[in-house]
Amino acid sequence: MSAPPQPRRDRWIATVLAHHRAILIFALILTAVAGLLASRLRIESDLRALLPTDHPVIESLEQIESSFVRLGSVNVVVEGGTAEQRHAYADAVAGELEALETIDDVEYRLRSDYFADHALYYLSDEEMGELDEHVQAWTHYEACSREPDLCLGEPDPKAPDQLRDFVKAKQEKALERAGFADYYEREGIDALVILAHPTRDSSDLEFSRTVSAESRAIVDAASAREGAAWSGAGLRVSVVGPYAVKADENAAIRRDMVTSGSFALVGVFLILYLLFRSFRAVFTLLIPLLCGVAWSMGATQLLLGHLNTMTSLISTVVMGMGIDAGIHFLHRVRRERQEHDDAEAITLAFRGLIIPLLIASATTLGAFVVMASS
Repeated sequence: MSAPPQPRRDRWIATVLAHHRAILIFALILTAVAGLLASRLRIESDLRALLPTDHPVIESLEQIESSFVRLGSVNVVVEGGTAEQRHAYADAVAGELEALETIDDVEYRLRSDYFADHALYYLSDEEMGELDEHVQAWTHYEACSREPDLCLGEPDPKAPDQLRDFVKAKQEKALERAGFADYYEREGIDALVILAHPTRDSSDLEFSRTVSAESRAIVDAASAREGAAWSGAGLRVSVVGPYAVKADENAAIRRDMVTSGSFALVGVFLILYLLFRSFRAVFTLLIPLLCGVAWSMGATQLLLGHLNTMTSLISTVVMGMGIDAGIHFLHRVRRERQEHDDAEAITLAFRGLIIPLLIASATTLGAFVVMASS
């Protein structure tokens, strides 16, 4: 009689053990490729990444952006020093910012004299009537002062001053309406702002990082410039606005990813060492764990192309959940080695654990699929 056929599970285990070197080489190549893909994984901190592209909110935002070309600006806030020092600093920095290819135009000064010179353009009908009365009184006064015999009535000697006061009052009102006097600064606040309008919208992460870095480089170089009018003034300069916030937020998320991943790795290392009391066992489990994390990140790059604010720490979660199977398997192999050789111990461990571990992994995968599709 022929021997009964081996179960498919046992044949698979035997194949793995027989070709373990080839499988290891393939795993190393796959890890290298996955690591390369993972290195290109970008963090999309824009909250719109949490919604599908065909969502009405996203479509409305895109329509607004296409209509207004860009939303927001790179804002350089200059605080401290005297008004003259801030003005000199703004004059120097604004020109350098405008020379950047990523900057379309720069606003930091307002021709307030325009509002003063053209204050009469902003008069209401009633104010125009009042102005007409002042002009007629002034004209009558001037004419009567030169030719008294031609005047039927007495001229008002206060007419010139009244006209002058009226015009001055309207000029001051126009300046108050502008809110700024020449530079973008307000009375009583020792600060001014420079508004640099980039050529693209802040929703482009890489562009936001580039324009923020270029702007900060110009600001830092100007602040450190020796012999300038603002040297030693103690100016405090900040680069803010949606572009800078997006770039800083992305950098903070990346730092948090490294920090949390490092803590998770150290925590797993300590737990494994306390459990097995062997550095060899620790590295035996850590190497496939790190390979699995690399594969997960590489697959994310292929399927999604980015992580968002909510999923940026997924590598830490994968590290914590992915170590379970390795712990169960190594512990079972160690127990089987007390009565069998290495190959037999590995076979028995696979045979006893592969189905439960696959079921447990399937339930975890199902939970992640539900979360991803919800």
